[in-house]
Amino acid sequence: MTKSKKLSIFIFSLMLVLASFLFVACNNNNYSKTNLTASSNYIELYKGDEYSEQVSITINNPVKSMSNTLYYTNSDPFVCSISQEVVVDYTTTYTITGLNGGDATISFFTAEGKKEIEVGIKVREFAESLTKESHSLFVSSSTDLNPSSNDFDFGKETVTERDLEYYFYGITTNDGLLTEDVLNDAVVALNKFVSVSLEDVDKDGKEYLIFEDQNKNLYTLGEYTTVVDSGNLKYSFISVTKEGDSFVFDRAKATSVSAGEKFAFIAKYYNANSEETLFCERHFYVLSDINVDSISHEFGYKIDGVDFIPGDELTLYKIEGIKTGSISLIPDYKKAISDQVMLYGKKAVYATAYLEVKISSVSSLLKLKVETEDSSIANTKKIKETIVGDSVVYYIEINCSTLNALSTNINLTFYYEGFEDSENDKVNYCYCVPVDIKTIPTDLLVNNVSGSEEDNVYTFYNKYSSSIIGWQAFNFSVIPVGTKFEKLSIDLSGSDL
Repeated sequence: MTKSKKLSIFIFSLMLVLASFLFVACNNNNYSKTNLTASSNYIELYKGDEYSEQVSITINNPVKSMSNTLYYTNSDPFVCSISQEVVVDYTTTYTITGLNGGDATISFFTAEGKKEIEVGIKVREFAESLTKESHSLFVSSSTDLNPSSNDFDFGKETVTERDLEYYFYGITTNDGLLTEDVLNDAVVALNKFVSVSLEDVDKDGKEYLIFEDQNKNLYTLGEYTTVVDSGNLKYSFISVTKEGDSFVFDRAKATSVSAGEKFAFIAKYYNANSEETLFCERHFYVLSDINVDSISHEFGYKIDGVDFIPGDELTLYKIEGIKTGSISLIPDYKKAISDQVMLYGKKAVYATAYLEVKISSVSSLLKLKVETEDSSIANTKKIKETIVGDSVVYYIEINCSTLNALSTNINLTFYYEGFEDSENDKVNYCYCVPVDIKTIPTDLLVNNVSGSEEDNVYTFYNKYSSSIIGWQAFNFSVIPVGTKFEKLSIDLSGSDL
């Protein structure tokens, strides 16, 4: 290697070392004493430009020649916006504007030193409209009425201010209480409540609405007056005291209520920004709990050639011992009925069943919806309903929809009108009846020979046989070919019997 080449390499190495020292020297700033502070670590403001707030972020103890530039990130730009206003030395001021109700976090950090600080933002938003939600409200002996903001629509999901006050009115003939019914009515102003219960205070069948206000004071309905020009009934309140489990009030001045009655109350909302008061009318029903323990069912099968008349026992073949429980249908099978004098010579069609469902309730509000979980297996049709004493009996026709051995359920949903979507089984209860499709063997193979002669006929009964006759009789011809046997074993597994 020549001397000139060695000198070049030495000079190049020296330059690399000097560059390394320079690099280290330029990046050896100590930021351990540097930090960020905010004029406020939490800002609460209302939606709107006129409610904007400012926050100042200061870089404390900056190192020599440190940049005063700050950057920021906004966790939710839908909630608030941020804009830089002014930079004075190492303090930067920003303006925060609420765009929609909600919470956000703004993180500020330095260009050098990785210093960071967070400021929490809460934007409060008032509603500009108030309407009622679609679900119905009720009070019963087991379910109190506790009205809440969930029973009302505030126009936007981002509304955060949802405080309401509730005032009982009475009975309305329409859904249009006027604002003056609230603003100019001292009686309504006194009828403030937070919950309502239904009590049979004397255990005599007479039920009263017991209201409670936010101070735990109790009231019940007093006398009512008829409002001129509207026909509305406006109630007053009378005080109630509770002694143990007993309610004490003036029975002579109190008004009892009955199942099915519909009452109105008013929600009051105050918008502190606009100083506007909004009102919304809602109703609630007085209901009796659905008596689920009283629901029962019976069923029988269609008789060929006889029209089914709901309630006429002569047209319904109810097999002894299997009137209740799950229903079994057999596609395309008929059986001669010889043990029923009135139906001699008729045939039961097991592909069609008639179901009677009984419930102890005669409320006009109570409805029944009948659905099959899988209509490709069985389908239903409600035929009639009739009142029998203090009960209602529903008649439903069920038809087989398949030739395969399958199972499904008939769901009978008892519900009060207006409570179709309620998850409370006191007003929306599903009574389930299982349906099984049974198939029967149409041929029997013995010793690999299919029988068709009348000799050696064997009769079998399935598990539904009674003491008199089998529900389903199977006649099989057993024809031995080229051999004799003393015993015969027949395997019916897999036949759904």
